[in-house]
Amino acid sequence: MSAFGDSAMAGVRVDEVEDALPVQLAQRVADGAGRPVHVVCHARSGALTRDVLDRQLPLASRTTAVSVLVVGTNDVIHLTQPARLARHSGELLDALVGLGAPVVMSSLPEFRAMRALPHPLRSAVHGYGRLITGAQRRAAARRPSVRLVDVSAAVGREFVHDPSTMSADSFHPSATGYGRIADALAPTVLAILRDAQQSGSAEDVGTDSAATGQSNSAARCLQEIFIAYSRDRSHARRS
Repeated sequence: MSAFGDSAMAGVRVDEVEDALPVQLAQRVADGAGRPVHVVCHARSGALTRDVLDRQLPLASRTTAVSVLVVGTNDVIHLTQPARLARHSGELLDALVGLGAPVVMSSLPEFRAMRALPHPLRSAVHGYGRLITGAQRRAAARRPSVRLVDVSAAVGREFVHDPSTMSADSFHPSATGYGRIADALAPTVLAILRDAQQSGSAEDVGTDSAATGQSNSAARCLQEIFIAYSRDRSHARRS
């Protein structure tokens, strides 16, 4: 599994690697699949949609079984024009599909949970986010290999009403919040991997280095390669 995106995917505001979104997601997928899941994270804090295409895709391997994307928050904050965002989203999704694996894309977060943004700025960001969300949805809908998961609809209310889902900066999720995002994404990732396995096209996502095909320098989000195992095994970290 390959992970791309911004600070939410990069694990900003958590102290332990195991609490970062890519690792929590991989752990849930491993639990559901009953086998090891190898995840490489390329995400970087502050990334816009165009940054993922220009700076993260060149690092990606073509051996992944599924790509997971969390991006768009910075496009909202920096007021990327919807038409430009639509173009960038289409180019990025085409490039991800070009890696040869299905893509799971997260919706934008629930901006109303970001208490670091004072009113009326928070309401303005939420409104602009709806425009960007529409552009992302249309881009995803045009590509059969892309599955967009409405994470905001699934767990957004929890972020608004439960302060424990947000970190101390009141902008990024906490470890608990990343866990809830992982809960929302995991069923779709699992379904894709099971479909691939049934069709006989699933990659070996275990710990064999030949299967992963990644060097240490390829994983940029926390300068780590993460390997998550199902809970009846110990999970490890490679540097």
